[in-house]
Amino acid sequence: EIWKFSKSFVKREGILLLQNEHPNLEQRPKSVKIPTRLGTRGNLNGTVKLKTSYYISEADKNFMYDYIYQMQSSKPHFSKEEFMEDLISILSSTYPKMKKATK
Repeated sequence: EIWKFSKSFVKREGILLLQNEHPNLEQRPKSVKIPTRLGTRGNLNGTVKLKTSYYISEADKNFMYDYIYQMQSSKPHFSKEEFMEDLISILSSTYPKMKKATK
């Protein structure tokens, strides 16, 4: 059976699973800026970045940045890329037949 999902749907589903796993996640202080750069493209620190777009709610976006902020307390360089790895990990454990794309 073949399933097709948009990138936005998959990201929203992963965020929902992370929210269920971290129901009491503390909000980052209003004085703290978004801890990652928005819209990174080109070459950053030797890593080629691709343009990606996701449609998620403001609440999901805030959860993502609150999650990153909290993770940075124990892992100072935790970034959006690591957030995506956590998201993929929880999706993979919830949906074991799903495979990470390889090139």
